[in-house]
Amino acid sequence: MKNESCVRARAIAIAGLAVIGLLVPVAACGGGQASSSTATQPTPPPPVISPSTAYYVNCSAAGNGSGTQASPWSSLATPNAVTFQPGDQLLFMRGTTCSGMLTLNGSGTSAAPITIDAYGAGALPILDGGTSNQNTINLNGVQYYNIQNLAVRGSNYAAIQAFAPAANTTYEHIHISNLDVSAVNHVASKRGDGGGILFGVSGKGSNFDDVVIDGVTVHDLTAAQGIDIRAGSANSDRGLSGGSVLWQPKMAEKRRTDEQTSTQEPFGGVQSEGGFGGDPGRKDFGRAGRAV
Repeated sequence: MKNESCVRARAIAIAGLAVIGLLVPVAACGGGQASSSTATQPTPPPPVISPSTAYYVNCSAAGNGSGTQASPWSSLATPNAVTFQPGDQLLFMRGTTCSGMLTLNGSGTSAAPITIDAYGAGALPILDGGTSNQNTINLNGVQYYNIQNLAVRGSNYAAIQAFAPAANTTYEHIHISNLDVSAVNHVASKRGDGGGILFGVSGKGSNFDDVVIDGVTVHDLTAAQGIDIRAGSANSDRGLSGGSVLWQPKMAEKRRTDEQTSTQEPFGGVQSEGGFGGDPGRKDFGRAGRAV
């Protein structure tokens, strides 16, 4: 009887403590030493990995939203203020035009490049740099980008410019595909003076690797080149890693349409100046852009 009473009392004591959330030693029956129970430490949760984000831009929207498809951004000002993370997407509504310069901040990774692309149905979305912006799309010191399915026009020097500013640094994976590039508002005075798509370096020993230009049409320019890799400055000596560039342009040309430029010597449609594959000097890939 005594042991049964002890067991019942001990059970009641444990139940009562459980109700108020306490765990303390409880005397054992039979006068033994108090036993204690140690709470099991919870397993820490796995680290939270932020998923990549898709941001939407519709420059015909009435007001600037939050960047979702249901509430898109309505100008380039907001994406210009964002530092993109690996795997992010910046998507432009087809059939619309965004004016200004798109400055891309942040870099992707080899496993998760950042993608600039179109969404919706209809004609390619237009990014128009106008006459007051040096570029329409600017990639300065960033890497691991896929840029595709856009019409890129305007600017007063180069519609798309990728730049390698840091010394002894390789900038990886700039893939440009299915673009229509046109109407750069710069009148060239010499070879290499502006263009549709330019790659350039300023840091000594800096270069690009894994550059793909595929299915791109460059036309109707008064700038010098359709597609131009330049690495011939006094402060740079590399430009492109050997074997790193795939060229598959649909058409890279400049058509001179005004009297001032129609009398000048036509320049190359696609070229590399200095450092292509470690070989200084210039390599022309085509001269499609004669005066018309």
